[in-house]
Amino acid sequence: RQDTAAAAPRPVPASEIPLRSREALARLQATGMQLSFDPDIALIEEELPAELTAIAEGNERIGRAVLEGLSSRELSVLQSFWQSHEDQLQEWIETFEDELQEIQDASTATRTIRDRWQLTLDAVAGEDSVPEAVENQIRGVLDSAQALRRSQRSQLEHVLGVKARVDTGLEGVRLVLSEVERARASVRRRTLSRNAPPIWRLGSIAAAPSSQAAAWVWDEDLRALSAFVSGHAGLLLFNLFLFLLFLVVAVRLRNRIDVELDPEDKSLTGAAETLHRPISAALLVALFVASGLYPRAPITLWQLVAIAALPPLFRLLPRSGDALVHRAMRALLILFGITVLGDLLITRSFEYRILNLGLAIALTATAGWLLRSASPDRMERKSWSRVVWRGAEVLFAAGVISVIANVLGFTLLSERLVNGVLYAAYFGLAVVIAYRVVAGVIRLAPGTKLGQASRIMRERGDVVTARAILVLKIVAFVTWVLWALQAFDIADMARAWASSVLTWSFRVGQFEMSLERFLAFAVAVVLALWIARFVRFVLEVEVLPRLDLKRGIGNAVATITQWFILAVGLMAAASAAGFQASQLAIVFGALSVGIGFGLQNIVNNFVSGLILIFEQPVKVGDKVEITSLTLVGEVRRIGIRSSVVRTFDGAEVIVPNANLISSEVVNWTLSDQRRRVRVNVGVAYGTDPHRVIQILKNVAAGHKEVLRYPEPTVIFDGFGASSLDFRLLFWTATFDDFFRVRSEIGVAVNDALKDAGITIPFPQRDLHVKSLPSGGAAGEVEAASEPEPTPEADPDHASDDPGEGA
Repeated sequence: RQDTAAAAPRPVPASEIPLRSREALARLQATGMQLSFDPDIALIEEELPAELTAIAEGNERIGRAVLEGLSSRELSVLQSFWQSHEDQLQEWIETFEDELQEIQDASTATRTIRDRWQLTLDAVAGEDSVPEAVENQIRGVLDSAQALRRSQRSQLEHVLGVKARVDTGLEGVRLVLSEVERARASVRRRTLSRNAPPIWRLGSIAAAPSSQAAAWVWDEDLRALSAFVSGHAGLLLFNLFLFLLFLVVAVRLRNRIDVELDPEDKSLTGAAETLHRPISAALLVALFVASGLYPRAPITLWQLVAIAALPPLFRLLPRSGDALVHRAMRALLILFGITVLGDLLITRSFEYRILNLGLAIALTATAGWLLRSASPDRMERKSWSRVVWRGAEVLFAAGVISVIANVLGFTLLSERLVNGVLYAAYFGLAVVIAYRVVAGVIRLAPGTKLGQASRIMRERGDVVTARAILVLKIVAFVTWVLWALQAFDIADMARAWASSVLTWSFRVGQFEMSLERFLAFAVAVVLALWIARFVRFVLEVEVLPRLDLKRGIGNAVATITQWFILAVGLMAAASAAGFQASQLAIVFGALSVGIGFGLQNIVNNFVSGLILIFEQPVKVGDKVEITSLTLVGEVRRIGIRSSVVRTFDGAEVIVPNANLISSEVVNWTLSDQRRRVRVNVGVAYGTDPHRVIQILKNVAAGHKEVLRYPEPTVIFDGFGASSLDFRLLFWTATFDDFFRVRSEIGVAVNDALKDAGITIPFPQRDLHVKSLPSGGAAGEVEAASEPEPTPEADPDHASDDPGEGA
């Protein structure tokens, strides 16, 4: 109610009428000028009669009987032609809808102004104090608003009328497209049926009515091609620019290969072969990119593109493999070129049938020659040759079936097999060669100047290259599968079958699950994991090291970012799977029960991980000692559930985060990297202690890595069993240098004491035997000396001597 009251118009105060009336008139004038002329609508009105005429002429040329007699390719040409009309009309309709929305908004604003000034006129009508000039100003605003409203209604009716004509044309186009789709389905259904007399009945074949005899198909090809080119001139120029860009990159990489290529590096062999023909490589990649830029291009354009790609494919065929395989691939490309030219030029069924029979025989002969000439053992040695061998077996079988089908009158089956296998083989070769080009660029990228400018490429270039090539292989395989389905004209059937399988669902209580939702959930989770790991990798290697952050902050930022992305991905996966809020509450309730019974440790470690990330009692790079595990080492990674500690011996220990929170942890580097070093020294009795203290201080002060503050300290530790014991204490700035500095100081102390003539004693024990056991030889009583690690001895049988020897 408050919103409605606030939105309702209110009369203008009498004192503000002169100023507000001028503002209202200005707004009305601006609104009228804005709607007075729209160049897009004018252009559509200019082009609409020609478009509707072309659609009407196309409807006159096409009848159901004609459609039923066309081949699959001809139907595809018609479908592309009418889809271009559909796209054009749909684009116009969207323009009309935007224009109608603008008119509606302007009309609403005009009506609001009119209502407000009508209220203002009603308010001042009974007041004698309002001058007549003021009333005239009010009436002027109302008259302008009324005139603009009439203009808007007239423009609205005009736009709606033009849009109705476009809607009618679009309805007719979609009706034709539905008829074309029915005809294509009919052709697919008749594939396994005999649709022509056997080939030995030559007379009846020559006189039979023909689907290829419709000469107007060429005209339809030209119409579709010209309509596409005129509507996509900008994209065609962009494609030309991409070709020039790829050419420049290929030339630069070729020059780099010539200078830096290691002849022993087999991974760059394919890149060297392809990039030494930069024009062919750039043209092939540009044509591949075109397939993604023009998803609804006419089939005639794709056939012309396929013919244009034949020369670069011939030049880019692998040269380092088997010569027999190389000749077989050339033969397949030649047969494919003949097939495409036959589709474009031959329009008579008898001639086309003879051509198809010749292609089937040539395909069978080529595959049979390869299978007979090649040694199976040799072909099985390499993966590429093995793929070619298996492909030759498939081609031979398809060729034999095509020949038999053509002879018996199953011409649709024969055409489908020959065209399908040749197109699929062509696409396979094109994808493999394009893969070699792109993979070569990827392998060379880390060594370029741009690659060396990136920390990721410098430090982890091998990992990035391996992952990029793996993704490239997956993309290449999926691309070939999609094109192969199109080649056999079963892509629509595959989509329909996949849709029926994916939409199959089952219900458990109030929750409904389908295979589509399950796959969406799985894909969302996998993508979230990959994206989270990739983002963390980029942050840790490329971004965070460039920032001046305190130690441990970078790891915390990377970890939080990773888990945030994972959380968002899991929510997206749950939404894709169709989970509702109430269902998620049930899941969380079940998880709480699981936590209470068996997941306590996991949750404990998870919470401990959050404490470690935010409170940071332990950071990545800290040297810690976990007393409960008798573990000493460096913290390498802190995760949500566990952390990694690398011992000084090189072992990496996975430590649950709860151990780092609940147990005692000695952190040697929590606040700084300084470490106090202790060196124990013992000298012989009789040595001047003051002299020893001064020597030890001088040794510590003379080492460049010993801190001057706190200054080194020497403590007289006491009287030992064999020596006067001293303790040298000093500080070093870097914990990692602790062992090395202590070793160097120990060696320096030994040298200094030796130069000063001070002896470092070692424990020594003399054993005096008073009697021998019975049976022992008389006179064999000797003194025995034996060093021991501790000076302790039985006072009745031993005495200690701090001397230097026995």
